Amino acid sequence: MAERRLQLIKGLMESSQGSVLDFGCGTGYNTSYFAKSFPERKFYGLDTDLKFIEFAKKNYASDNVQFINDSILHLKGPFGFIYSVDVLHHVDELDAVIRKVYEILEPGSTWFLIEPNILNPKVFFNQSLKKDERLFYQRKTEKKFNDAGFKIMKKGLFLLIPYQYKEPSEFLIGLESKLERYFGGSVFYLLEK
Repeated sequence: MAERRLQLIKGLMESSQGSVLDFGCGTGYNTSYFAKSFPERKFYGLDTDLKFIEFAKKNYASDNVQFINDSILHLKGPFGFIYSVDVLHHVDELDAVIRKVYEILEPGSTWFLIEPNILNPKVFFNQSLKKDERLFYQRKTEKKFNDAGFKIMKKGLFLLIPYQYKEPSEFLIGLESKLERYFGGSVFYLLEK
């Protein structure tokens, strides 16, 4: 699951220019992975959790990466590509955050994001039980994207096999490729400014 996410984001990043923001970078692993893949570009990992940022600085520091402990609402751009994985369903001020991402993106640049697909019954049940999680309502959020000025270039579902399966069988991988577009555990968006 993690590898498929990385490859999807990496493919999109290849067709972008400029500095990259990992919005909600967590421990910084993904930021570091992409920074090694694109050493000529500048990467910023942003997270509000100080422990995550301290861990990232200690374990993933490099010349083309800067880790920042702050809210995106205080960040200045511009960025040529922004990505976020499982971030928006944690956000308190969703309208303000979406508008801010639009503001700090360079014109013509993209924001790629992945969120839990609550239309998948297993995901809905899991998200509903967690106290620190919110449900990600696609239609409601899509309206907010449009209101901020974003164009939804692509939307899709993927990742049906739960992360607990470290080495899924060929049968499961084949089944996922056929069914994920209907029941995927994650929804993704590619938004353009």
